[in-house]
Amino acid sequence: MQFPDGSTHDLLLGGDAPQDGYYSFDPTGMNYSCPTSATTPVQTTRATFLDFETVDGTFARARVYPPDADHWTLTFADGRKVDNVNGVQTVSDRNGNWYSVTTSCIQQGTDAPVSRTRSGIA
Repeated sequence: MQFPDGSTHDLLLGGDAPQDGYYSFDPTGMNYSCPTSATTPVQTTRATFLDFETVDGTFARARVYPPDADHWTLTFADGRKVDNVNGVQTVSDRNGNWYSVTTSCIQQGTDAPVSRTRSGIA
């Protein structure tokens, strides 16, 4: 993940130990198992969310709500939080101050996004 300051941080799936270098959940939250009598994996469950954590001491956590990759929350160690739901990003701090940014296109098929900002102070 790349932070606004330009630094990059690796994220690993938390709470699910890899087996032979592989996790039991795919990026959409599906869990597969390999029964001894089957030659192909069998879908068993879907996770309600996946937690990804940094491993470099920044203590950031990204929670993704599958199967919608456009619904996620990024939490920082200092209490800041970024929520993204359907293209609306809301940034808040531990004191309840927040602002949200909505990005949309003026005309379909153009590379001219427009951002609108709302804010609130606790």
